[in-house]
Amino acid sequence: MYKLGLLLILFTLFSCEKKEEKCCVNVESQVLLNLTNEDSNNIFELNEGSKGLNDLDLYYVDKSGNREIQNHSNLDLPKNMQIIDWEVPKQKILKVFGNLTPQSGGYAESILVVKGYSEVSIKLKIESTDSYKGYSQVMINGQLIPQDQLGKPIRIKLSKE
Repeated sequence: MYKLGLLLILFTLFSCEKKEEKCCVNVESQVLLNLTNEDSNNIFELNEGSKGLNDLDLYYVDKSGNREIQNHSNLDLPKNMQIIDWEVPKQKILKVFGNLTPQSGGYAESILVVKGYSEVSIKLKIESTDSYKGYSQVMINGQLIPQDQLGKPIRIKLSKE
């Protein structure tokens, strides 16, 4: 009886149809920003008045146009952004993980708020396949960024409110 039960279990295991599961989806939403003040000085490297993550807020705009602040304490990067050191030229830049939920025209919008400055609109043209979700174009404050600039720090001159 024991052998019959074992054979039945083995037969069941080997006769099951294996379903191939999709493994991974590559998600690309990183945008690099070189933020400067009206005097063209990097806002993260000023001696006095330099900015840090506490001076920044990132909002994702949903399909109905409402803003949702990106501040989730359970994430490694709770604000979906990070100040990093860039090597060439040596400077501090902001790495932002943009919204990937498209609104009108296939663009997903994120709003960056830097205290004391006007808001910055970041729109990503969303592309999606079975194994990839990311962007093919970036618009900053309504201006299309050239393709050869993607993946490099985009310089943004901030203006006072």
